[in-house]
Amino acid sequence: MAPTTETNLENDLGYAKKAAGPCVFVLFGASGDLTKRKLVPALFNLGKAKLLPDNFAVLGVSVDELSVEDFRSQVTSFLPAGTDSAGASEWFRKRLFYQRGDFADPNTFAKLRERLAALDAEQHTEGNYLFYLATAPKFFSQIVEQLGAAALFAAGGWTLAPGGNRKAVWTRSGFCSGTEP
Repeated sequence: MAPTTETNLENDLGYAKKAAGPCVFVLFGASGDLTKRKLVPALFNLGKAKLLPDNFAVLGVSVDELSVEDFRSQVTSFLPAGTDSAGASEWFRKRLFYQRGDFADPNTFAKLRERLAALDAEQHTEGNYLFYLATAPKFFSQIVEQLGAAALFAAGGWTLAPGGNRKAVWTRSGFCSGTEP
């Protein structure tokens, strides 16, 4: 029996009618294994399938001391090599950015607010942010509380934060920590 992975992928992509809207995908825990092995390849595949807009960026946040180039090399190490992916790889790499920060430090989130404003201006993401927490669950509430304290949920555009774990959720109506929304 022949594998159906590629066929299923083609079918799944057929359901998408258009690329997502502009946004910055803010990735906490950006230097971790989940990011390298799962998240970045998934985002890369969305970009390769033209399901990410040109005005898209990924801002990785982690405690590791990395330059932007070090971060780009580290997280793209699991991406496929080859001439058919070369253009998509270059497009994707140019949209990867990094900021070092400690999740417990309010200054990290003040700098994050400034960095997001700069990325909005550079990438034209219209103040739209998607916060993804690829961290241990013990950091979820702390990160979301710091995002709220830094007024990053009210910065404009739309904002999505963790919801699948039901531990920390931000909605337009307010912040919930450790409760069902």
